[in-house]
Amino acid sequence: MRFWCGLQKSAVVERSPPRATLRRRVDSGPLCKARAESQSPRKGVAVAGWKKTVLCIDDDQSCLNIHKIILEDFGYAVLTASSAREGLDVFASKAVDAVILDYQMPEMNGELVAAEMRKTNPRVPILMFSGCVSPPESALQLVDEFIAKGDPVEFLLLTVQQLLSHGAVIHSRVATERVASPYGTKLPPFTLFRGPFAKLKQRKRIGEELRRCRNLFDSMAQGIIGYDAEARIISANPAAERILGVSFDALLGRMALDPRFRVTHEDGSECSTATHPALVSLKSGRNADGIVVSVFNAKDGQQRWINMAAVPQFRPRETNAYQVYTTFDDITERRALKEELAQAQKMEALGRLAGGVAHDFNNLLNVISGYSELLLLRMQEGDLRGTVEKIHKAAATAASLTGQLLAFSRREVLAPRVLDLNRVVAEVARMLPRLIGENIEVATVLSPDLGRVKVNLGQIEQVILNLAANARDAIQHGGKLTIQTKDVYVREDYSQHHAAVAPGRYVSLAITDTGKGMDQNTLSRIFEPYFTTKERGKGTGLGLAVVYGIVDQNGGHIRVDSEPEQGTKFEIYLPRVEEAAAPAEPAKINYETLRGSETILLVEDSEDLRQMTCTFLRMQGYTVVEATNGAEAVGAIQQYKAPIHLMLTDVILPGMSGLELAKRVASLRPDMKVLCASGYTGDVLQRYGISESNIPFIEKPFSFDFLAQKVRQLLEPVKLQKSA
Repeated sequence: MRFWCGLQKSAVVERSPPRATLRRRVDSGPLCKARAESQSPRKGVAVAGWKKTVLCIDDDQSCLNIHKIILEDFGYAVLTASSAREGLDVFASKAVDAVILDYQMPEMNGELVAAEMRKTNPRVPILMFSGCVSPPESALQLVDEFIAKGDPVEFLLLTVQQLLSHGAVIHSRVATERVASPYGTKLPPFTLFRGPFAKLKQRKRIGEELRRCRNLFDSMAQGIIGYDAEARIISANPAAERILGVSFDALLGRMALDPRFRVTHEDGSECSTATHPALVSLKSGRNADGIVVSVFNAKDGQQRWINMAAVPQFRPRETNAYQVYTTFDDITERRALKEELAQAQKMEALGRLAGGVAHDFNNLLNVISGYSELLLLRMQEGDLRGTVEKIHKAAATAASLTGQLLAFSRREVLAPRVLDLNRVVAEVARMLPRLIGENIEVATVLSPDLGRVKVNLGQIEQVILNLAANARDAIQHGGKLTIQTKDVYVREDYSQHHAAVAPGRYVSLAITDTGKGMDQNTLSRIFEPYFTTKERGKGTGLGLAVVYGIVDQNGGHIRVDSEPEQGTKFEIYLPRVEEAAAPAEPAKINYETLRGSETILLVEDSEDLRQMTCTFLRMQGYTVVEATNGAEAVGAIQQYKAPIHLMLTDVILPGMSGLELAKRVASLRPDMKVLCASGYTGDVLQRYGISESNIPFIEKPFSFDFLAQKVRQLLEPVKLQKSA
């Protein structure tokens, strides 16, 4: 059984050996030789300590008794004190040669006691010891030596002897050889003290090593917290203070499960003694790794996600951990990026789904709009015609919405056209009350003779709708939304301070609300994808990111002014163009001028769409040969002996794509023109090779007037050649 000079209190009570036992243990060790030689002093050799008085101060009576037995057995006179105040009184009233001082005491800690002793008699050497808490640097500066509870008896005796010898030579047989402890442990060689200068050098070297370890501890990016056996915080590094938002002084002494930490697991459940890494490690004596928990940052008021690991600490030959150190990384941003990636993958999957559904949906819309258009061509003015016109307009609106969805999922810029922004704002403003609620007043301030802009109509409508929806969320109990347009000129000096805006003429679109406004921290992040101030599940964080993307794609600039409780103003600068605006309603098409007599091969796997398209083309005077897939089209070309002037084919066909079909029949009908059609656009067409080919393309759902014009554009050169 190994004896320690400073056992924990409970252990001391159980293991305090009798005086005779202690004497036998010390007598059997290497120090007995030093004592024997010290009884017959020789020249140049320090005597162990006869006639020297040592004051022992400890609130644990068992420790005092043990120190008294050991020191008296080696010839020292021992005075004891069981409290700090008693120790100071004895120190002031008695002649004392050295002090052994416990750091942890209830009334005053060892640092305060040492400070008082230095004022009374600074020449008396002080040896401080502690078992659970490492004294701060300020305490170590006040004492001559420090040993830990748990160091062998030899350390205590040799340290006292060194302090009392004032740097004199210690007998070499004790000091230089690696001696064997009577308790079965190899002890390190002891350092010779050859005068005050050598002692100062050693203390300096030890201090440098302590500073190096402290600097490493303080510079770690990971948070580190040390807990004692009762799971009370005894140490923490600056990274831990930063992650938790709590200073070291406020952390010291807190329990691991202090409710102020608000420690929760990923499933939202609170951490308990059975799940907290530090407590698990203390109880089991094993490492606890990779446990993700959420903690409260007291500085910014946010929950932080940390990945925590715990490592227990043991004293030699003990099986119960007396301390545990936890290390943890702040993974809040990493989790946010992971969630953003998952959201991006979800959006990509949604885009693919939208693209797949759009093909069939656009075919259905094409049938609805196509047959309604056929009815309109054959109907006279009347009530029934108005009903059919509404059907046709609804189908066109549905087609526009589908196009916007596909454009967003593809992140493509749609075809821009010159617009009168006042007209767009007026039309959108009429439907805003249904979107944002009747409790919000919508006002428009439109500048007369406003300049024109060249943007996509669907995109600019989406910008207004997204900003209006953002204003609706900011206005909680009724308010006002104002949409204003005007011409502006950006000067050179403004452009120098706003690099994203080139000097020149712009059209301004400003949307102002009387909502709760935003602080500077929120303003700095509002255009980040997936950033939202709404509760989880109530916002995607994409609305303003889409606005920023659309404005940037169209060569514009957006600025935001907002203060808490003062509302928000979004102002968009769009480049002004001098072209005339496109008419709101396209001119009526004279189908008679677009008639023809050529033969067209129509390849379409949708029966309804194929029949509808055949009906229109035949109304226009064309001869139509039908096929449902690529194989039927090849067979029709081989069997049809008369010329086929144009092949109108869907891109996505069973067994063979439209492009593959065009390449296949090029050798059979080299003079035949090809026109591809599809409800898919963008990346899908690129995958099928349409984007890289020079084959003309028409997007579904198409109107009959657009189809008629496209067909004539392709066939007119053939007609002119025949006429020649």
